[in-house]
Amino acid sequence: MRTMVDTTNFFTELEFGIAAFQDLKPKHVLSVSHNDGDGLTASALICKTMDFLRVERVQKIFERSESWENFFDSMMGKYKGIDAVFLTDLGAEEKQLCATFQKRKGVHLFILDHHKISSSEQVDAYPENVHSMNPTRFGLDGLRDIAGSTLTYLFCEKLSPRVRKLSWLPVVGMAGDILKSADKYVSCNKQVLDIALEEGVVSLHDGVAFLGGMAENKLQDTLSFSLLPFLKEIGGSHNKARELLTRAGIDPGKNVIALGNDDIEDVVKVVGEAIRGQTVLIAGKEGLLRHSFEYNFLVSIVGDKRHEDALRLLDLKKPQAVFVKEYTTYMQQLVTYLGRINSKISIEGSSYKFFELGPDATKQLVSDIASFTSVNNLLTREKLLVIAAKESGKEYKLSFRCTPEFVKAKKIGMGILIEKCSKKYGGRGGGHDLAGGWTMPVESYQEFKKNLKDIDAFI
Repeated sequence: MRTMVDTTNFFTELEFGIAAFQDLKPKHVLSVSHNDGDGLTASALICKTMDFLRVERVQKIFERSESWENFFDSMMGKYKGIDAVFLTDLGAEEKQLCATFQKRKGVHLFILDHHKISSSEQVDAYPENVHSMNPTRFGLDGLRDIAGSTLTYLFCEKLSPRVRKLSWLPVVGMAGDILKSADKYVSCNKQVLDIALEEGVVSLHDGVAFLGGMAENKLQDTLSFSLLPFLKEIGGSHNKARELLTRAGIDPGKNVIALGNDDIEDVVKVVGEAIRGQTVLIAGKEGLLRHSFEYNFLVSIVGDKRHEDALRLLDLKKPQAVFVKEYTTYMQQLVTYLGRINSKISIEGSSYKFFELGPDATKQLVSDIASFTSVNNLLTREKLLVIAAKESGKEYKLSFRCTPEFVKAKKIGMGILIEKCSKKYGGRGGGHDLAGGWTMPVESYQEFKKNLKDIDAFI
């Protein structure tokens, strides 16, 4: 696999995949995607594009809990006549997938995944019916450079000119993966954002960027719900946010979008220069759905449990009250945990900090606590973070996060580390250099927890 960035050959491979789809002229497509904001928007892009092309399609959203062989046996048995399959924001297990589709010569697989492919899953030669357009094969970063929905858009855009009006979908999808204000977007993600701006389906708001809290009516709530940056001095507390603003002579009831230049300078003096930036507004949407990051986050929260409701959010103009309440409740949980993370008792090794959360921590919450702890540098850059929580009576979910400095110093990313851990303790997982997830049986987890020093050994 290439380590240098080779954008030219990536786009060549993408064009080959597009041409293969056009030559195939499929009649019945199966779309399979992940259940977070990136995966759900990618799935919506595939399905809406198939609708433009008048191709029959089936949409499946899931987190894989069985082998690909068993999954596709079930799908092909249930849905007759499938001749093309799209995997979006999923599919880094390429060796397994190639073996599965070698047995299904009449079905073409199009892999539009942006996760790093582990060494054990890398493929030298693909079957004629498997088309991998994973950009990490060409050295692109699957978060900073190109999200899963970004990759999916670049594919679909070539199939129908009508897809350009859907360019707001990948802008929503990428927001939860890039985890930066819009002025810091680069590479393919920036390319697609620019298309959406040209089409008038999004606009940029200059000023301050409190990602997570931009849809709140009052500035005090914006600050307390801000995930990027997470304001440690506030710690997710609405009261502390109000007190901080009041002491500085700033009206805590002001709306963040309506802040003037003088207001912005006053807020910057209180919380620092890091809050300056651009945010993306989605045309024709209201409330939480008007703001790309908050829209993505809401879709991910709902999609963790209810796929159909999450997909429905992508067609709404304004979120219903039940969704707003779900967002508010979840955000309060998340910022509260982030505010406590440094004070919680942890198990610590030379290269890691390990936290086990309580029974109220959902799989999505575990992942988000890990992500925003890492991206906000709430823990030392020299150590990776592992957060674990019981997902069900039978399994534990673990999230791994680290900084670019950690990867550079230790010469190992989270995806490779999880691969090493899972080889010894079982379970399933993977990820990027900076982030990854691992799900494992309770018995295996207990054994792993007794031997956390293995993390140091694997590094």
